[in-house]
Amino acid sequence: MDDALRDLVAMGRAAFGRGEHAMAADHLEKAANRAGTYADVHNLLGLSYHALGQFGRAREAFERALAVNPRYTEAALNLAVTCNDMGRYQEAQDAFERARAAAGPGADLDPFAKGKIANMYVAIGDTFATMGLPLQAAEEYERALKLCPHYPDVRVKRASALRDAGRHEEGLAELTDALATAPEFHTARVQLGVTLYSAGRHDEARAAWQDVLRRDPKNRGAEMYLRLAKPA
Repeated sequence: MDDALRDLVAMGRAAFGRGEHAMAADHLEKAANRAGTYADVHNLLGLSYHALGQFGRAREAFERALAVNPRYTEAALNLAVTCNDMGRYQEAQDAFERARAAAGPGADLDPFAKGKIANMYVAIGDTFATMGLPLQAAEEYERALKLCPHYPDVRVKRASALRDAGRHEEGLAELTDALATAPEFHTARVQLGVTLYSAGRHDEARAAWQDVLRRDPKNRGAEMYLRLAKPA
């Protein structure tokens, strides 16, 4: 790397660190045009484009980084994030697999990578949920939980999706697991009441909401549900 190229990359990194993504992209574009064999330059350029909302250009930059270095795990993950943001869910899935392959045969991804992939599965699950497809949403949340089993908020999302699909017992099991991990996660306890009520177990539902209010007297969700579910 010659001095001029080194200066462009340094200025690009500094601008990116300051949050000046347009300036970073300008410097890094010049660096990439000057020497296209540095995967790190393409990856950082992709991150700059992504921060600017230019997902198509970001995708191309990450692909170029992987063309230079097919084992570049971070670039594969960044490609997956970008494809997910573009609604290209199958391409995102393929990129996940590229990230795993880049980590090496039999290797496990590090916690940061697992969290990043899990969050993408959650985003896909959220999309299915808003489309009224709870079982598909539950499947995506399950994929996230296989990577990061100690995410109680994802267990609550999966429980809600299962409840919406009429699979109350499975939803209750997820909520029980969430509370075992995070006993003071009151959202899970509120949703436990909702799921019990949906299953026709009204007295148990009210008891769950009362338990929330004992732990968190100002919990508006529990207060509202108790008012609505007051016995006739």
